[in-house]
Amino acid sequence: MNGLARWVPRLMIAMAVLHFVWAVTQPNSWSDILHDGFVATAVDPDTNGFDAREATVWFMTAGLAFLALGTLARHVVRATGSLPPQVGWYLLGIGIPLCAIYFPTTGSWSMPVIGVLALMAAREPDRRHRRTGRRRPRDMRPPGAAPSVPAAARSTPILAPESEGGPDHVVPS
Repeated sequence: MNGLARWVPRLMIAMAVLHFVWAVTQPNSWSDILHDGFVATAVDPDTNGFDAREATVWFMTAGLAFLALGTLARHVVRATGSLPPQVGWYLLGIGIPLCAIYFPTTGSWSMPVIGVLALMAAREPDRRHRRTGRRRPRDMRPPGAAPSVPAAARSTPILAPESEGGPDHVVPS
């Protein structure tokens, strides 16, 4: 597992935490949303405080999305030792339009930056195969995983049911 593959999920989770913090500390409208009944309280643009309500919901939802993608990426890196390139493409696909169209002067630029880092991490070979330049084989067990034993190598014979020759009849593996 390369260092960049470990850091990309951490950066996504950090981005999620920043969104959660911003959603509850910025001038938000959680009290207005709760006071109006919570359901469909941020859909009418003519409502007083619509922009604050929209920003509050937007930051909380984006934080949940980043948290989901970051924790899933962390799980994949721990299980396989590598980061799939799709993570980088997803972040670029979401981040570039956000930067160019919607939020050009905010922190949205961090999403394409993390997306590029994710693509770099996906291309970097695993350290165990650095000398040969090969990527880690997909069928290699992750560190700490129990070895899989094929049926032919089992030391305990499989006993057939009594209907197929009794309990002493051994079924070849």
